[in-house]
Amino acid sequence: MPRELKKLKGTLQPCRDNQDAPVVDIVIDAGPPPDMLSSSAKEVWEWVVPLLIEPGIYTKMDEITICAFCEEYALYWEFKELTRNKYRIVKGKKELKKDELKEMHNAYIRWSKIAIEFGFTPVARERIKVKKPNKGDGILDRLLK
Repeated sequence: MPRELKKLKGTLQPCRDNQDAPVVDIVIDAGPPPDMLSSSAKEVWEWVVPLLIEPGIYTKMDEITICAFCEEYALYWEFKELTRNKYRIVKGKKELKKDELKEMHNAYIRWSKIAIEFGFTPVARERIKVKKPNKGDGILDRLLK
């Protein structure tokens, strides 16, 4: 788990902290979504990256992981939309096609695992302790430093 998340969660212990871990600068402006993302994933990027920047837990090293999260989240919703009206009748009951449902489920599993690492779930968020910023500690102040 990244050191910044451990700090926010209040679980950083000096005896267990790797003092030799690489120091990575916190990103305060991620810029536009990477070109490699699909158009749907770019929309997710625009929504999720500011949520990580504000508490100071997004670093440039996280970009590829966040790209994976964005793609998987977008893929989940694409499969969700595909399965919305696609079903077959089995023994008089509507049933979704198993392949599409399986892909939707797999995308959910992949993005939810990444989401937990970044505190995107209610339970993961409960573990994070965010200090109220002091005057002069806002994002604009960090940009001007």
